[in-house]
Amino acid sequence: MTRALTRPERWPRVVPAAVVGLLAALLYLPALSNDFVNWDDDRLVVDNPAVTRGDGLGRIWSTVELPASFPNYPLTFTTYWLEHRLWGLNPRGYHAVNVLLHGVNAALVVLLLYALGCGAWVATLAGALFAVHPMQVESVAWVAERKNVLSTTAFLAALLAYLRHRVSGRPAWYAAALVLFAAALLAKTATVVLPFTLLLSDRWRDGGWTRASLLRALPFFAFSLAAGVMTLLVESPTVSTPLALRPLLAASVLSFYAGKLLVPVALQPVYPRWELSLSELRWWAPLLGLGAAAFLVWRWQPPWRVRWGLGHFVCALLPVLGLVPFGYSEYSFVADRHVYLASIGAALLAALALDALRPRAAAALGAAVLVAGLALLTARQIGVWRNSVVLWSTALAYQPDLGVAQNNLALALIERGRLDEAAGLLEDALAARPRYAEAHANLALVRYRQGDLATAERHCRQAYALKPYEPHYAKNLAIVLAERGDLAGATAVLRGALGLAPDAEDLRGMLADMLRKQGQGDTVQPSEHGSSQPVWIR
Repeated sequence: MTRALTRPERWPRVVPAAVVGLLAALLYLPALSNDFVNWDDDRLVVDNPAVTRGDGLGRIWSTVELPASFPNYPLTFTTYWLEHRLWGLNPRGYHAVNVLLHGVNAALVVLLLYALGCGAWVATLAGALFAVHPMQVESVAWVAERKNVLSTTAFLAALLAYLRHRVSGRPAWYAAALVLFAAALLAKTATVVLPFTLLLSDRWRDGGWTRASLLRALPFFAFSLAAGVMTLLVESPTVSTPLALRPLLAASVLSFYAGKLLVPVALQPVYPRWELSLSELRWWAPLLGLGAAAFLVWRWQPPWRVRWGLGHFVCALLPVLGLVPFGYSEYSFVADRHVYLASIGAALLAALALDALRPRAAAALGAAVLVAGLALLTARQIGVWRNSVVLWSTALAYQPDLGVAQNNLALALIERGRLDEAAGLLEDALAARPRYAEAHANLALVRYRQGDLATAERHCRQAYALKPYEPHYAKNLAIVLAERGDLAGATAVLRGALGLAPDAEDLRGMLADMLRKQGQGDTVQPSEHGSSQPVWIR
């Protein structure tokens, strides 16, 4: 049995796709007024030399870590680099590109579902639900999540090219799919799941699993394997869930996302990190529920549109289910942005459910109410990302003792000169987590600006002792020591830090400056990028 994909008229597809894409872009226009936030926007864009320096493009395409300990996504960073040439560090331009990409993605979802055989009503409605769901806000309104929207654009384009190859048989479309998949991986390696979606799409088209389908997917699997191994080598999670708990974690993550997609309320910038236990029944419930759902799908064999939606939803989430540890799990096992690509499957399921309503007028009314309600929630959620103060105040409203929120809100308040408020937040964070290096560094900055150099030195030393491999902490300690007249101590700190980070140009330049002040001459080659201004990071 085969389900032939015919070549339909172009305009009946393009018009609803364009309308949905425009709807997505218009909804997110308020995001253009948002600022950068001090949650990776600073590290990836504002303070990233590979982005801000003219010669940074070579570094972007020649390193595997950017910044250190972060996987480098060269296509994503190239867009940042190009934009910095166009509008510097004006956040409006960066947000505009994210919004544009989301609009393109929404249009591509419509075209994809058309290509998979869905009717105009289902394809358009699913695209609209994908476009307006509030869980998408984190990916679109946060500049640092460019990798999410950009990689999804390439992912969807690759899938469409592959489906066009299946219709036409032309090798050029297959080659285009491979190239676009490589682009998706260079934007974000979480798109390694594309081969699974290809197999699901072939299964839908062919009416069964075939050897030819697997052979066509093998080059895509090879790309995925290479990208996945590279990411695992670079990204070193500081925490790891015991193997016995990982099935419970994966089922809990799936249940969480399904629940939030159905009822998208209380969306948080950082969700609480769960403490799973084999002895607690509540952690077994999602796994048992998932097993029951899988049995029902196997037993009653729903239409392939339903199975494709379910399959894509699960497969797209595989990299972030916790089966393999990943860096963000230090903060939480879940995040709204992780569901961006997977939500295509959920949007299709919702559209199919509404399509099944009778009479048709009830289906149309239900769809209009749902889209409008989700759009209102999205408009509200966009404001959460307005700036760092609003973002972290929102996070603290949900979790008053969230250390990363206390620290980052304090950093934003420091930039606004509200030092006493910042100090209170940082002291609260350190009371709960005495080994929180970033909070020590930022409390040192507060005391430094208040003229309390003795306390600033103490917190600088604690931050540096906790993370001696972090050049910024060594630099700040050296600055405080020098201002207290201890040039020899500052020199010793810089020499020790250069032993751990020999390529840190700021440290080398500072050391040369310190040695000159002590009359020891230029025993270290100075760097034009050296500076004696403190750089305090979250």
